[in-house]
Amino acid sequence: MNYNYYKIQLTKILCSFCLHATLHAQSSISHSNTCDTFSIVNKNNTSIIYYDASGFEVAYIASNLLAEDIERVTGKKPIVSIDKPKSKTAIIIGTQGSSAIIDKLIKKNINTRDLNGSWERYIYKTIKNPLPNVDEALVIIESDRRGTAYGVFDLSQTIGVSPWYWWADVPTVKRNELIINSVNLISKVPFVKYRGVFLNDEDWELKSWASKLMIKAPKPMKKFLNYYCV
Repeated sequence: MNYNYYKIQLTKILCSFCLHATLHAQSSISHSNTCDTFSIVNKNNTSIIYYDASGFEVAYIASNLLAEDIERVTGKKPIVSIDKPKSKTAIIIGTQGSSAIIDKLIKKNINTRDLNGSWERYIYKTIKNPLPNVDEALVIIESDRRGTAYGVFDLSQTIGVSPWYWWADVPTVKRNELIINSVNLISKVPFVKYRGVFLNDEDWELKSWASKLMIKAPKPMKKFLNYYCV
């Protein structure tokens, strides 16, 4: 069997597990930079991505994956920082109750009542002057750790990076500037609460496929787990 055959077959398996409803259509790309938009990347500025080091590890993972996705679209990779952002614009990522800066913003002007006790949900909100030295921020607040992954990966889809970019070689539309409409929304409750996947293979064929035809085995599994969060 060749490389493409295995990739196609595994892609079909993964497709059956796309059970999480995303909101990317509600936070669409804008073609102009106005007072009702948020600029992730423009010719003069690239937003910093901030997460709290004291929060869950998934915030670190998701923040860096988002930076890579933004680079895929624009060719510019945002700085990912645990220091309080000092930038014209910032993307601030964190789970309520585990991020000091998120909890501070919630007390200031964000209503997260619907997130309390929720499962895998998140809020998008653009805020003017959320912090000193920051003119505007896109804040992604999550109810739990998996909500962090879903919220960030949903933004990746919004900017045009398909979950299939690696597995099915779906191309990413390139843009010089990346501007989205200002948002204030909360995700829906997942349709299925518990989701799982099992590769029924004593010595998973993915390992043989990767080692013989492509790359070391851990990378496909890492990509598999990233995809499964979408």
